[in-house]
Amino acid sequence: MLVQPFTTEFTNIGGQVFLRCDPKYRYFWDNKRGEVIANKESIPLKEILLPLPKKVFKKGDLDKEYLLLGINTSEPRDGQLRNLPGVIKIGSDKLLLKDADIIITKLGATHGYVFDNTLKGQNLIGSTELIPYQLINNSYLPAFLKYLLLSPVYLSAYAALQSGKTPSHWRVAPLDLLRIKIPKVSTPTQSAFLKKVSTFQERINNLKETLSSSVSIINRVLAREFGYSPEEYEKRAKQHTYQKRFADLDKSFLLRSSVKFQHPKYNYLDEILSRHDYVKLRGFCVSPIHRGI
Repeated sequence: MLVQPFTTEFTNIGGQVFLRCDPKYRYFWDNKRGEVIANKESIPLKEILLPLPKKVFKKGDLDKEYLLLGINTSEPRDGQLRNLPGVIKIGSDKLLLKDADIIITKLGATHGYVFDNTLKGQNLIGSTELIPYQLINNSYLPAFLKYLLLSPVYLSAYAALQSGKTPSHWRVAPLDLLRIKIPKVSTPTQSAFLKKVSTFQERINNLKETLSSSVSIINRVLAREFGYSPEEYEKRAKQHTYQKRFADLDKSFLLRSSVKFQHPKYNYLDEILSRHDYVKLRGFCVSPIHRGI
């Protein structure tokens, strides 16, 4: 691994909002001055993007259907809003994103989750780890800015800024993100770049349409082997109201009565399993408690 020594001053630490002294962070701000691409003319993101006021939807039922943008369900470095599911109920708090020009994640920034909002004005919500930004500088095109912030050199810069207890919780603070500098690029140059990229992007999208997701392939294999219909399961899964007898709450020795646990979709799975020989999970493994650990 390459070690790159550098010199800085303690006074530099006190000149920032975050009192961080880790080497990558200090090198990025004290030696590179926040510049990712060496350029005579550059501008910090805070002069281009403005965070929008947060409007949070609490978990539970929504007033209408919204398109849901998830970090885990999006492809890294793809940057496109497509195949978003419509939801009328959410299991955790979500943020309204409909008015954003650019959407950037705090969590896992190095994986590349930056989106230009091609669905602006539509009912779009997403994880509270996503920050909606408004363009305040018309000299930059949203799509160009997205591709720039998804480039490998910028993903490496996020690695110098992120912090957290474990890799799965590493985040880049929005204040640091907005201080990053990007080169000044003329609007005609941006347009020419996007024209070239759009051709390749269209070809990539067409090829992706011919691919099946690993989940769908696994579901088809299981459906074939166990003789059930994924469509029937999905149909039952969409039931939002149902009736249940108290006498049927004995599905678990814990006598759980939660709506999710007793949902009719699991009755369908029970019907399928009853047609086959099966072994309960406890036949394969024993909990540490039972082993006396």
